[in-house]
Amino acid sequence: MRHDILKWIAPLLVLALFTGCKTTEKNYKAAYDVAIQKKKAENSAEELGIEGMLEQTEGPSKRVMAGATFYFESRKLKRVDTSEVMRGRYCVVIASYKMKTNCLAQVKDMQEKGYEAFAAQDGDGKYYVVIGVLPSLQEAAEFCAGYISKEKPASYVGLTAGPVVIRS
Repeated sequence: MRHDILKWIAPLLVLALFTGCKTTEKNYKAAYDVAIQKKKAENSAEELGIEGMLEQTEGPSKRVMAGATFYFESRKLKRVDTSEVMRGRYCVVIASYKMKTNCLAQVKDMQEKGYEAFAAQDGDGKYYVVIGVLPSLQEAAEFCAGYISKEKPASYVGLTAGPVVIRS
């Protein structure tokens, strides 16, 4: 009796393996429809006067100030070289790395360009390339505007899409 049951189960298992999870035109159509709906939502936001896509709810928030578009967040940073905690100041960050050596290499490049750059680290162990520390958000925004117009960087490694001002 047990042998008879196995005779029926084995072909069913083989059939299930060959007919399961196939990509179909229906699946492609569904993914395409989702993409179209997402694009329509972006366009609706632009018609309402909202710049670009709707903003994410986690991570840095997008700001436009002093003619510059930058991202802003609060996070405790400490300098890697001196262990000084950057309390109450606005740090302009242009890259973040998981590895200290990569961060230090970009810090050196920015110092060679004339910036008072240094590496900083947050409580999660992430490293940041800081190119300016300013006493107010307005001054940090103006610094970002100057940096963007002068350097015209193609990318901001590890960051959303622009400089991040971190209030430490």
